Amino acid sequence: MFYNDFIGKETLSKEYKEFSFFKTGISFETDKMEDYCKSNKFEFNHLVLENLKKYIKQYIPRYATGFWNSHILESEFYIGVNDYGFVKGIPFQGEFPVDFVKEKLKKTIENYIGYDDPMIRADLRNISVHAEMIKVQQTLIPEMDVHPDYLDYCHRKAHFSKKFEAFAQQYKEWKETYDIINYKLVDIVNMPWSREMLKIYIKSHPNTEKIIELLDGDFKLEPISGEDLKRVKIDKTNIYYWVTEYKDLVTIEYKKNKPLFGHTFNKTIPFNLLVSGELVPYWLRDNTDMNLYVLKITMKMTQTPPFYFSYYDIIYDKWMKCKRVINNQPMCLNFN
Repeated sequence: MFYNDFIGKETLSKEYKEFSFFKTGISFETDKMEDYCKSNKFEFNHLVLENLKKYIKQYIPRYATGFWNSHILESEFYIGVNDYGFVKGIPFQGEFPVDFVKEKLKKTIENYIGYDDPMIRADLRNISVHAEMIKVQQTLIPEMDVHPDYLDYCHRKAHFSKKFEAFAQQYKEWKETYDIINYKLVDIVNMPWSREMLKIYIKSHPNTEKIIELLDGDFKLEPISGEDLKRVKIDKTNIYYWVTEYKDLVTIEYKKNKPLFGHTFNKTIPFNLLVSGELVPYWLRDNTDMNLYVLKITMKMTQTPPFYFSYYDIIYDKWMKCKRVINNQPMCLNFN
């Protein structure tokens, strides 16, 4: 087999599953994932095995019983080939431990396949299941040092960071400009710097000479509350009226001029590249002793049994039955 080679469409007796790390995910911090995308370093053999265990446990019982319940005496199941029939492979550093797959396959069939009565495990003596790891030859040698999607990610990240830094500075200046809204009315009147700003505002209104004269002197505003505050804040001859109106106006401007950050940035690119298998050509090129495999599982039955097989679905946590049918493309359809 060759990487990205087309080996034909799926059929009633042939099923493909593309391999990825999505079954378990990759739990690294973003910085770590970026490092892997920059270096193309492969340190994921353990994740390959963990994901293969999940592939076997999730898919083999379902598809095996689907083939057998459809009286298909010989069938093939491939992991490492996508739905369209293109070879993508399973990356692994070193020789793949095929016995690991065979043991997992054996236990899965023994524990997750039964008769119509799922409490009775199926007699599988007339069935043989064979696993083969087929080496895939690399035909695509990347010319770029890193994946182009990662380069695009770096450019977008730099652009986003520049925009964010500009926004952060603008936000800081906005907070400082309108810091006065955090002060009490008496503080606005009594603090020298805010008192000057208040005077500028009051001078812009006619007939406020007496208020300005008051503020030019040694006057200190005393705090009041309750009914007294309600009364004086509507009296234009009282300083409380002006400081209240001034703070209300600043608050309106504060809300209206709040900087907004409307830029977005997709931070998932490194994760997607790592888990999807897009980096396979780079891993093969930049790591020693790297191999690419397709797992081919052949299932043969010597005779058609007079009963339906059931399988345990780990997603729905219950026993189910299915058949192999054509519905636009081959698929396994559940039935009661």
